[in-house]
Amino acid sequence: MDQAKAWLDEQSSWQDRSYAVQRKLAEKYPFAEEQALKGEIPMWMNAKWAPKLLFAWSDGLRDAVLEAEEYVEEVQ
Repeated sequence: MDQAKAWLDEQSSWQDRSYAVQRKLAEKYPFAEEQALKGEIPMWMNAKWAPKLLFAWSDGLRDAVLEAEEYVEEVQ
């Protein structure tokens, strides 16, 4: 039970960071209906970490968040 609680607590922290980096990605690389209708999606959505970043309960959320944070800082 302790391990499960520890995992949930840690996952909650990573989820907070995930939402924060998702907001940064949305600000930096907007994706609205107009782009969607044209089939234009932001490049980051093709990254291998993107699906895990967008799934709050992913086992790989930690790594996805770290990679997304790095991407936001590096890509202009």
